[in-house]
Amino acid sequence: MQNFDLLDPRNDYVFKRIFAEAPDLLVHLINDVRPDLPSITSVEVLNPSINPAELTGKYIILDVLAQDAENNRYNIEMQVRRYNAWGKRSAYYLARMHRLRKRRV
Repeated sequence: MQNFDLLDPRNDYVFKRIFAEAPDLLVHLINDVRPDLPSITSVEVLNPSINPAELTGKYIILDVLAQDAENNRYNIEMQVRRYNAWGKRSAYYLARMHRLRKRRV
């Protein structure tokens, strides 16, 4: 039997290749990891193309917006390692989500 190395879905490139092309899978994944919360009904991968620079570093990019059955919106972020500046990063994401919402209204 032949062994295959699997690609790590926590990698931005792999994540986007899987979920930008199949957002319904992402909805199921998110709902599976948060079963006691309102169900996510839709997701939007904001930057489905992969910039080569993303493969070598971690940039502040809001990747996925999700919305639940109660019309709440979420920034979905997968972290592989700890970041000391997580508070600042979260504030940036919140401001970006607010700006995106204003544009759509």
